[in-house]
Amino acid sequence: HGCALLIRQENKITLGTPFVDKAIVQAKVLEQTRDKKIVVFKKKRRKGYKKKQGHRQYKTTLLIEKILLDGKALVEDKKKNKEVTTTKKSAKSASTKQQASTK
Repeated sequence: HGCALLIRQENKITLGTPFVDKAIVQAKVLEQTRDKKIVVFKKKRRKGYKKKQGHRQYKTTLLIEKILLDGKALVEDKKKNKEVTTTKKSAKSASTKQQASTK
């Protein structure tokens, strides 16, 4: 179970401080993996200083099953559920995909 920061019901928006009272989000963890490796390379010129580090960010994929407000289900239909990942996609890559699909 999780808490909701904001809930929208058609034209009504409920904003929490910081969470919406009596709102519960039920989600299912689909997978927990690690993202691509990020290489961090530091160098100072003419000093002989080079340092190579890197890390892999953890990534969790969730499936939102229900959003409950005062015990009543707001979203429960399986067709309306969407997968949510914790990593971000860049807006530039999304716009290039849209341009490529329109050509």
